[in-house]
Amino acid sequence: FGIRELRREDEYIVCGVGEITIGNPEKVPIKSQVSQHVNSAVHKSNLKKPVQSRLDWNQQNHDTNKQREFNEKLLKWMIQCDFPLAKVQTEVFKVFIEDISVFKCPSESNLRKNYIPKLYNQKVEEILGEIGEEYLWVSVDETTDSRNHIVAAFIRMQNLIS
Repeated sequence: FGIRELRREDEYIVCGVGEITIGNPEKVPIKSQVSQHVNSAVHKSNLKKPVQSRLDWNQQNHDTNKQREFNEKLLKWMIQCDFPLAKVQTEVFKVFIEDISVFKCPSESNLRKNYIPKLYNQKVEEILGEIGEEYLWVSVDETTDSRNHIVAAFIRMQNLIS
């Protein structure tokens, strides 16, 4: 593209104008994703900002790895607390996150595309690490409790077959 603001960081392409990450950690960013970003209204509006303003913004959000780490922690918290991902789109949530931290609130789409697959794969690896090469028997029993809540009992047994 010949654009001086774009740089490669690990498996991402990062736009230095607004420190926006382009691509998915599971895949190499494709030319159309970069082209789409460069032609986006966000990129064009960031280009119009004075260079000093961009530098100040870059200093405040100095490390894209810190932003990614924040996004991962936020996602883990949301999943563990049964917090709907759609809530990150609400203005109240965005303002709250940006008031209590120096990080931008990630979009629902960003979390779904870039962070959930990684978190899922980590959990699968963790489970496979616990199970190893052993046989596994799993049983799930569903019932309703006295308050009409659906309850599922999950039983896992290992080493049943020698």
